[in-house]
Amino acid sequence: MIPTEQYARFKEQGKFTIADIKHFASQIDRDPGIVLGRLQKEEIIRFDDGTMKPLRHKYKLKTQYSSM
Repeated sequence: MIPTEQYARFKEQGKFTIADIKHFASQIDRDPGIVLGRLQKEEIIRFDDGTMKPLRHKYKLKTQYSSM
């Protein structure tokens, strides 16, 4: 979901503020939450970092049951 080379350059800069993440996300046409999730998975940003709360999203999965 995130272009490898662009992401590598972003990480090399070493700046991961909300503004930096939003700017990078807009450059690659992705939601900032996706970039944040990647940074968290790679343990660059902690999952419990409260400063990143504005970038987090909660999604609800809707299911539809058909009657048989």
